Amino acid sequence: MRRAVPVLLALALIAVACGEDATPATLAPTTTAAATTATLGPTVPPSSSTTGPTTTTPPTTTTLPGLPGALASSLVPWGEVGEGWALALYSPYWESDTAIYLISPHGEIYEVFTWPSVEGAASPRDLYDWRPDGRAVLVGFHFPLTPMWEIRLLDLEARTSRTVVAEYHGTEAQASFTRASSGEVAVRTKEGATERIEVRGEDGSTHSVLLTHPAPTDSQWRRAATWLYRPDGAEVIVADGASLQVVDGEGRFVRQLDAPGVACRPIRWWDAATFLARCIPDEVLDYLAYPVYGRLWLVPADGSPATALTALPADPVFVGDFGFADAWRWGDGVYANWEGDCGAAAIHLVRPDGTTELFDVDPESFSAHQIVGTVGSDLLIRRMGTCGGAYGSLHLLGPGGADWRDLIVPPTNETWGVIDALVLPVEP
Repeated sequence: MRRAVPVLLALALIAVACGEDATPATLAPTTTAAATTATLGPTVPPSSSTTGPTTTTPPTTTTLPGLPGALASSLVPWGEVGEGWALALYSPYWESDTAIYLISPHGEIYEVFTWPSVEGAASPRDLYDWRPDGRAVLVGFHFPLTPMWEIRLLDLEARTSRTVVAEYHGTEAQASFTRASSGEVAVRTKEGATERIEVRGEDGSTHSVLLTHPAPTDSQWRRAATWLYRPDGAEVIVADGASLQVVDGEGRFVRQLDAPGVACRPIRWWDAATFLARCIPDEVLDYLAYPVYGRLWLVPADGSPATALTALPADPVFVGDFGFADAWRWGDGVYANWEGDCGAAAIHLVRPDGTTELFDVDPESFSAHQIVGTVGSDLLIRRMGTCGGAYGSLHLLGPGGADWRDLIVPPTNETWGVIDALVLPVEP
C-alpha cells in the first residue's frame, strides 16, 4: 500500500516554514524534443538488442500539446512487459492535460494513456496499484476544489477504462488488485459512519467485505483501513488503525499479528513470510499529541514478534518529521524513503542497527528525492520540488550510486512533470 501521510495533514503543515524551493541542477539531456516539452531518455525500438546493432528508431508521438513525445502505444511489446518495467503519471501543470507513460528497463518510453484537460472534471493524480501481469493499473482521479475522488481501472493494452468507485469523500482513497483474479479489486469505501474494505468484481458488484469499522474523521486519519494481499491472493493482511490481522479472501479472521506501534500499515512483502510495515512509535506518542513519524518494521505473517528495521531517533521527533515510509534492498544495503513537511523527502541508508544516514544521490540538487523501486541493478528515483515546487522527474541510479541517467525531465522548474510513478511489482 501507499501514501503513508494523509493529504490534508500534509497540506496543513505546508503553511509551516515554507520557504522558496531551490532550483534543481540542470541535467544533460539524452534526447531533446521541442523547447516546451520534457526531455526523455532513449527511445530505441522495442525489438532492438542492447548489444547488437540498432535499427531505425520509430518516430515519437505527442497526442496532446505540452506533453513529452514518446513511442506510440501500438509499439509496446506486451509479451516482454514484466520485471523492471515502470509507469509514470505526467502533467505539465495542475489540472492540465495528463498522460501515463510505460517505461522499459532499457529506457524505451511509450505513451499508453492521455487525458485532455476539462474544466471541473476529475483528473488523474495517483497510481494506486499495477497488476502483476503489467496490463492494468488502478488510478485515483481527483475532482478539483473538493475532497472527492473517483477510482478507475485502466486496461493499458486495450486502452479502455472502467469506474471502480464513483465517489469517495475523504483525505485518502485507496485500491488494489486482489491477486486471486485479474478482474477483482479491493477498495476502501465510506458510507455515512461506516468504512469498509470491499472486494468488487468486473461488473462492480461486491463479492466480499474484508473489514467493516467506524469511519475515521479527518482528524482520525490513523484509523483508516489499509491492506496487503498475499501474492497468491488467498489471504490478506488487514490494518484498522489499532491492530494487524490476517483474514481470508472472504474476510474471515485467520490470526492476529504483532502490531509494534500505532496506526500500523502494511506496505509490501519483504520476503515470502514477512511484510514491511510502517507504524507510529508509542514512544513518540508519549510527547507528541498528533505525530506522523513512521518507523519501519518487518512483521512475520505467522504471528511471530516483529523486528524493527529502522531505529527510534536519538533526539525527540519534530512535528514536521514524518519519518520513514518505505524501504528497499539494493546491492548489499537497505535504503529507506524519509518524508517531512512541505514535501521534503530524502533517501537514507539503513545501517544494521537500524540507525540511518543520508544517501545523497544528487549532491548538486536541493530537491527532494524518493525511491520508486528497483529496475534490475538500478534504483528508479523520482526527484521533486519542495514547499509547493512543481518540478518532478524520473532517473535511474546505477550500482553504488554511479551512472545517474535521466528518463523524464520537465523543461522548466515551473512544470509539474512526473506526479507519480510505480515499478511493476515482483512478488516474492
